[in-house]
Amino acid sequence: MAARKILTYPSNILGLTSNPIDIENCKRSEILNLVKDLVDTMKVNYGAGLAAPQIGVTSRVVVISMRSIGSAYDPDPTHPDCLVLINPEFISYANDKKSWKEGCLSVPGVSGNVERSSAIVVNYYDSTLQKKNVSFDWPSAGIVQHECDHLDGKLYIDKMRPLSRRMILKKYNKINRTQKIEQKKKDLELESLDYKHPALSHGPGKRNKIKR
Repeated sequence: MAARKILTYPSNILGLTSNPIDIENCKRSEILNLVKDLVDTMKVNYGAGLAAPQIGVTSRVVVISMRSIGSAYDPDPTHPDCLVLINPEFISYANDKKSWKEGCLSVPGVSGNVERSSAIVVNYYDSTLQKKNVSFDWPSAGIVQHECDHLDGKLYIDKMRPLSRRMILKKYNKINRTQKIEQKKKDLELESLDYKHPALSHGPGKRNKIKR
């Protein structure tokens, strides 16, 4: 297993547009390694899906857990518990919109309401580099749109109304500050536990007793 660190907002990489995979000339072993890292990272973090930019790779690759989209879709040949989308291209969007609450592993601890098209049609390549054309209905369509937005440098918070976005980011920043303070406290506690007075330690220091 090769789980990687997930980048979080406001990492600059998350705002970049990813590059398409050169299907004709790419090394399949490299693609499979990237897909495996994405799948492993998603599973370790209990995610519904993950895009390559979230682990610092600006390539147009997305993985989605079959558990999150149901059994109506054919799983990937290499990863039967996942859907793998390489170079996804949206062919059509339904005019009907759905509003629902989204969260993201790259914006942990918060969630917010976003509008998405209720149905989409997507062309993509699977991990064996076979081309697919799939229609996604709700709510799978929402998950696919969320993950593929990462490939264009977009997070779900970028689709929120300005006031709602500010409120979410205020909460997110507060959580981050609290976590940093708690981590600093833990680090200081560990440092104090690691310190031993020479008079109480083993080795030469033990013989140097404190004179009273």
